[in-house]
Parts: sequence; C-alpha cells; structure tokens
Amino acid sequence: MQALDRSNLSDQQRQAVVEFSRRLNKRYAVAEVVLYGSYARGQGTPGSDIDLLVVLDEPVNRSLR
Repeated sequence: MQALDRSNLSDQQRQAVVEFSRRLNKRYAVAEVVLYGSYARGQGTPGSDIDLLVVLDEPVNRSLR
C-alpha cells in the first residue's frame, strides 16, 4: 500500500490498516488493498474514517460484498 507512506495516518491507524490487510490475506486471495479518501490525500482529521478498497483475485459470494 504505497499510499500509507504518503498518508497522514497515525502510527496506531497505520498499524490497524496493516493488521486488517494481514487478516484479509489469511482468509481471501487479496490482490490489492488501496487506501483512498481524505487520509490518502493527506487531509485526514481526527473525525475522518479510513477508506480502504479491497481487490480480490477471484470472484466472491455476493453475501461478502
């Protein structure tokens, strides 16, 4: 996740994103996890959420969407 290096995520938030990605990779065939939104633009504030796009290598059941 290149955007993590350029984001203004705190160390705790960055670690949470890394852990989330690690857990996803254990369960699904993850192609990519993309940080987007205010934190990716370096404009995140304490009230901002963390927007992540998860791209999988294979189709998933509709219930997972």
